[in-house]
Amino acid sequence: MGELIELVALTVTVGLAILANNRWLVGRMDQQRVNQGKSIENVHRRIDVLERESVSKIELLGHLTKIETSVARINGRLDQLFLHLHTQTREATP
Repeated sequence: MGELIELVALTVTVGLAILANNRWLVGRMDQQRVNQGKSIENVHRRIDVLERESVSKIELLGHLTKIETSVARINGRLDQLFLHLHTQTREATP
């Protein structure tokens, strides 16, 4: 009879240890799920910020095109000016 009580006590102890381990694992998994949810929210916030900034950059594309056109026109005028100056210095040289 004493051996039966020891066997039951051992079985109960092992069962409780397994139950405690399972509860710990489930709690840890729940915590990981919460942490991953927060990480996913942060990623979505970053994506939203990037989308807003990208839209701003796209809106600036028209202005950039105008600036590039103006710079090209200025470069053309400078080329004409330098050519004119070069021609005048050749004519002035005896």
